[in-house]
Amino acid sequence: QIFSTAFIFPAGNVFNHIPFWYQTAAKLYDMDLKSTYDPYSNKLDYWTEDILQRAYLRGLLPYEEAHEPVDLKKMEAIWLNPKNQTESSQ
Repeated sequence: QIFSTAFIFPAGNVFNHIPFWYQTAAKLYDMDLKSTYDPYSNKLDYWTEDILQRAYLRGLLPYEEAHEPVDLKKMEAIWLNPKNQTESSQ
């Protein structure tokens, strides 16, 4: 072996900055990657969960058991209620 990985990637500095760039990009869209995922109180999380559930049903993503299962009916009752349509809870 001619080159060591320590020479190519000194002390992992290249990869330590990746989360910083993801968080910086998210802030451009008024998002925070450090926030807790909660589709019951965050509309963006609700839409994310909706997209995932549709992808599972269509077979586009392999289904995996959720760590914390979500109640789709409860989420729909919250977010499809007309009084919540104008609210942007993010």
